[in-house]
Amino acid sequence: MMVAGGGLRAVAGVVLRHRQQTAAVARVAGVRLLSSSPSASLSSSRDDLASVLGEVRPRSSITNKLWRARNSITKEDAHKPSQVLTKTMADSYTEVCLPFSTDKLLQEEYLTYAGSIRVGKILEDLDALAGTIAYRHCDDTTHYGPLTIVTASVDRITLLKHCGKQVATFTMVARDPVTKSAYPVNKLKATTPEEEEIMKLGEHNKRVRKREREQSVHRQPPTEEERLIVHDLYLRSKDTTRKRPLDTLWMVDTQRQSMRMCHPIERNIHNSIFGGFIMREAFEIGWMTAVLAVKDHPFLLAVDDISFQHPVEIGSLLTFSSMITYAPGNDSRALQVDVRAEVISPTTGQSKVTNTFHFTFSAPHPTVPTVLPRTYEESMWYLDGRRRFLKSREECRQLCPDLLKYY
Repeated sequence: MMVAGGGLRAVAGVVLRHRQQTAAVARVAGVRLLSSSPSASLSSSRDDLASVLGEVRPRSSITNKLWRARNSITKEDAHKPSQVLTKTMADSYTEVCLPFSTDKLLQEEYLTYAGSIRVGKILEDLDALAGTIAYRHCDDTTHYGPLTIVTASVDRITLLKHCGKQVATFTMVARDPVTKSAYPVNKLKATTPEEEEIMKLGEHNKRVRKREREQSVHRQPPTEEERLIVHDLYLRSKDTTRKRPLDTLWMVDTQRQSMRMCHPIERNIHNSIFGGFIMREAFEIGWMTAVLAVKDHPFLLAVDDISFQHPVEIGSLLTFSSMITYAPGNDSRALQVDVRAEVISPTTGQSKVTNTFHFTFSAPHPTVPTVLPRTYEESMWYLDGRRRFLKSREECRQLCPDLLKYY
């Protein structure tokens, strides 16, 4: 995986692990090639979709494998009564290996033009992995009826090079496939003190996420310290309507946009667009936005708080709008990039935001230009980006201080 200065040569492979209601962990390792064969059929039934989509490209080999495995779980008898069981983390434990060091075809699939690994495809695989684990947790092989599980949010993905792991936390939601209402799922029981701590951490993160959303600058006024920051930004940028300060970029000038038609090949087993595909596309436009700012190849440090607000239907237009919201400049190497995914109906023209992504990147050199807002709205995006940057840096300080040099 492309992490903190590491390229393909520095990585033997990546092992993706996930336990129900815990973090997905990627570690350096290597095993075997996981491949698939294409299929051109187009179907709408759930079982057929699970079978077809487990084979079709352009999804990665890992996502294809996970979907094929999920197919054996989701073929349930709708007439059997459902019951809520108590399961353990070990019941849904899954591990997938990407042997980059030994398999040339897999390298070709994940390789970027610069010789590093396409992190967007890893994000896509993590989303597929989280869904497979959720289905395994909900399945009891005999009594559990069919249900729909979708990604509700991704709390945090942190890349910790030198510490030997990358951590991702997904929140999945189960729905009745007919009524779309909440669907009861199996309970989770901790079997070790470590698992008890993991479950407590999950509850803590849930409270923190709720508090941060309630206190967002897009809902509440900035703090007194942040008001002074905004005023200082105003003083720095006034009388520069014709010429911006040296070593700076106007936030509006960092904006980039792309548009995609949502075709059936990108759908999931629920016949809507696969969330992992949206994550991959958002990451890649965010990364390219960072490239144009630093004039080099930045690498990902963290992903913060992804919410899946609305499903994206086949035939919709999907736009990705990217912008650098925070870059302190001076000797800092980091910058914050936000990407907004918006779905547009081609028949009515109505649009709505389906996702907002927050990426923290680091440049190979400490010459990242300072990004300055010019309007009050941009100032609020600046403060939001600053909060996320500081949160990411503090988390790094606690978990892996060796990474602080990349901030």
